[in-house]
Amino acid sequence: MRSCLCTIGFQGKSRWDDDPVIEVPIDECLRRIKAWGFEGAEIWYRHVWKHSAEGLNQVLAQLETLGLGAPMISSYYDFTSSDESCEKSVVHAREVLVTARRLKIPNIRIFSGPKGSKDVDEAGWDRAAKALQMLCDEAGSIGLCLETHPRNLMDTVEGTRRLLNLVARPNLGLILQPSTFVPDELAAIRSLGPFTRHVHATNHCPGPDGRPVAVGLGEGEMDWKQILQILAQGGFNGYVSLEWLAEGLDKAGPRAARFLRAHFPR
Repeated sequence: MRSCLCTIGFQGKSRWDDDPVIEVPIDECLRRIKAWGFEGAEIWYRHVWKHSAEGLNQVLAQLETLGLGAPMISSYYDFTSSDESCEKSVVHAREVLVTARRLKIPNIRIFSGPKGSKDVDEAGWDRAAKALQMLCDEAGSIGLCLETHPRNLMDTVEGTRRLLNLVARPNLGLILQPSTFVPDELAAIRSLGPFTRHVHATNHCPGPDGRPVAVGLGEGEMDWKQILQILAQGGFNGYVSLEWLAEGLDKAGPRAARFLRAHFPR
């Protein structure tokens, strides 16, 4: 296994804006990721979406100079809400695929949309499956990775498996985010491990208001030592990517890199 960090962690609350002002440029993100001891960078698409071809060449050159892998480029889609939102998402996914090819990134992250698996009707499931089939066929050697996540078709093990079966393409896989399935994350990992191409590492504990608060990988409700062992037992040997969406990345990043190095199965 190899350690990775999602560059979205460098962005503050504006990460959800339609056209966010980039707070830390991608070149500085990559320098810090390398300095903190990670082996790869998961590229948040908005860090590079306005780059020219020459700008993307510079990002690729920096990745190669630093010796960083770039296993995933991550953006946002909505295939389930309506025909219009699905069509826009297909157009956007094609743009992301162009960027992935230019940066030699082997996978793109896929969200299905803002509705949970129980809230989408049969037409929505069919719409999403057909769009993803078409994109998988166009993507060629690039993998499309469904991120397990609340308020998506992949918010349960059953929903995730259903979408994988409906699309039925060899280049469709998963970003497994174990926190989606707490308190049954270990069973979910065993069930979905064979489809997993990438892992999102997060941990949390209950905050004063009952909402989850991001904490270090070795400090929260999930046992990441055990999670890593189960992933290895299932044959996973890809990138485990820290997705940090709280303050203090300068401290959390190096700590997570050390934790992963110490606990990757050997």
